[in-house]
Amino acid sequence: MKSLFERAEEMAQEKYRQTIDFAARNIGVAFANVVRKDKLSEPQYKDTLLKENYLEEMISYMEMIHEMDIKEGGYASGKEKIEG
Repeated sequence: MKSLFERAEEMAQEKYRQTIDFAARNIGVAFANVVRKDKLSEPQYKDTLLKENYLEEMISYMEMIHEMDIKEGGYASGKEKIEG
């Protein structure tokens, strides 16, 4: 099972994939990968912000995910599912 932080990172990355910034950077990566043997990975959201800002945003996402989990009868501590 993924940690709350991992889930927040995935949520942020998924939202980033829907931006023009991601599309532009991804085109650059695709062109670079045409000539490279060791391929570059897709652009990462965490690389677009200062570390402090990124961590603040991850805390925000983790709070949002935690609230959604509670509303859906999800995870109490992020590890064990609430049985109802």
